[in-house]
Parts: sequence; C-alpha cells; structure tokens
Amino acid sequence: MSWTDAARLSLGTLSVLPAGMPSRVDRTVGGRAMALAPMVGALVGGIAAAVVVLAQLVNPDADLLAAVLGVLVVAQDCPAACISTGSPTSPTRSAAGGTARRCCGS
Repeated sequence: MSWTDAARLSLGTLSVLPAGMPSRVDRTVGGRAMALAPMVGALVGGIAAAVVVLAQLVNPDADLLAAVLGVLVVAQDCPAACISTGSPTSPTRSAAGGTARRCCGS
C-alpha cells in the first residue's frame, strides 16, 4: 500500500492532476515518492509534448503557437496569485473557517 501512497503523494505534490490523499505519510512513503518524481515529470512532459504535436498537426506553420501551448500546459501548475507574489504558497480558507496555506502545485 505504501507505493500507492507514494504515487499519490508524488503526483499530488508535483502536479495539479487529481491523485487523492495518501492514507499515510512517513519516511518510507516520502522516500518512495521522491523515487517516483521523475516519472511524474515524464507524465507532465508527455502531456505537454502531446499538446505540441496536436497543435502541429492542426496547423503545421504555427511553430510559435505550438511552443506557447506546450509551455502553458506545464505552467498551469502554479496559479497566477503565486506567480505574482513570488510565494510558493497562497492563503486559502479551510473547511473549518480558518486560514490555511495551499501549495501552488496542489
């Protein structure tokens, strides 16, 4: 079960793709999540590459458009509030009504 938790932790931390919450987070799960991080990067990069290929198939003369779309797929991981403030976190309201901190990638 800890590999499943590690995959959820890695995917949820490094992307905005829905991964669910890991049932537990400890040293073992964290280490395995770090080991899975390159695969998450490959997944996000593969999605961006697919967008570029699709844009090239639709309009082969639009190289700049394809490049911009590919970058936008990767850049969507961080909301504009985090980019404008330079902060890796942004304040959000928790379910209990208090202020919580939310990571840009989640």
